[in-house]
Amino acid sequence: MNKNITTPNTICCFIAGPLQSPSLLRAIKRLGISVYGQPPMAPLPKTISVLKDAQAISLMQNKDTAVMINWEASLSFILQNLPKERLNQVNTFKNKAIFRRLFKDLYQDVFYQELTRNALEDFNFPREIDKVVLKPSIGTDSIGVRVVHGQQEWYQAVDLVLEDIDRATKQMNSTVLSDSFFLVEEFVDGEEFACDGFWDKNGQTIITGIYQHPFLSNSDVSDTVYYTSKQVVAKTIEPTMEVMNYIGAKLGICRFPFHFEFRLSSNGTLFPIELNPLR
Repeated sequence: MNKNITTPNTICCFIAGPLQSPSLLRAIKRLGISVYGQPPMAPLPKTISVLKDAQAISLMQNKDTAVMINWEASLSFILQNLPKERLNQVNTFKNKAIFRRLFKDLYQDVFYQELTRNALEDFNFPREIDKVVLKPSIGTDSIGVRVVHGQQEWYQAVDLVLEDIDRATKQMNSTVLSDSFFLVEEFVDGEEFACDGFWDKNGQTIITGIYQHPFLSNSDVSDTVYYTSKQVVAKTIEPTMEVMNYIGAKLGICRFPFHFEFRLSSNGTLFPIELNPLR
């Protein structure tokens, strides 16, 4: 068995959503991972036992427990019961504005600005910037994300973003998607990638997969196609490990899974987009 896999009684998997990964369910049964189910969710196989609220809370309070989720709907319950240190780590990643501040020293030349909902209409494009990305500071599934080309496009983009979020928040908790604060950041050219992995019990970065995420155009933000290959991994693994080691060391993280998204410029520079925590 891989030495980096935590023992079963210190893993708690929070399952929600209409679909369940067969490979995840097989791993849960094979490793005896503790499971907490959170509606809305599809029925679990009868062979998988589900924790009660108090049992799940007790597990989360244990600093040696690795908490993981299959869908962000589980975050509301988790955020109410995590110990403070782990809660701060999750919030650093869940809030895109806080996440951007984490890299302020590494990417000093990249423009970004934090805005409230009321301040969106007053935003002025910096003269040296051709296009920006507008996104909710707390969001998911690319809801309310727009690439905006210039000041003339801005006002229409704001209306569309707010419509998207207002529609989605009827079914989503504010811990998952919120229209209170927004991040505007310079669009960085390059190919987009996603990376799955975790920081192990010693805080070491473990990468489990890297995938290229192609788009139809620079305005496309959909999560439609991901693929991997030996070439994809070879050109991204070194800068990815460097950035993830930086994050892990700066925040002192261990036993923590992640889904990381980034762009890679033509000269090989990696620019972080976002990191989904515990996934």
